[in-house]
Amino acid sequence: MLENTPDGVRLYIENMAGQKGVIGSDLRELRYIYDSITSKELKSKLSVCYDTQHGFGAGFDIRNKQVVEKTVDEIENILSFDLIDVIHINDSLVEFNSHKDRHANVGEGEIGNNGFREFINHKRIRNLPFILEVPGENRSGPRGVDIEKMKLLYK
Repeated sequence: MLENTPDGVRLYIENMAGQKGVIGSDLRELRYIYDSITSKELKSKLSVCYDTQHGFGAGFDIRNKQVVEKTVDEIENILSFDLIDVIHINDSLVEFNSHKDRHANVGEGEIGNNGFREFINHKRIRNLPFILEVPGENRSGPRGVDIEKMKLLYK
């Protein structure tokens, strides 16, 4: 796939919540994929997208300042923020470490506003681009109100 990816285009691999049969809920799997590519040229076409709900479902807690610090350290130690180019922001309809992929609007799930405030303002996270991947109202996708909520959480 990377050989057929045009120059200047990046392929993103994303962490997963841990549902049956998927790769990537253990960040070491994403690291292994990246490290398995021997060509510098091909490696330059691959990046990681970190998804907050998937991480939460896989056991990476971000509900308060203390656990955010631990989680950010763990992500850095296993994967490295040099590989992460973007963050998918979404709350979780399901409980921590559930191994389920169920997105909620920011502040309306198990992570909550305080968790997002701490996570998105962390010094190793805050300058990465965020993409809202929330269900919105009636599953219509992100709305202006969701963007405004994120702006209020971002210090």
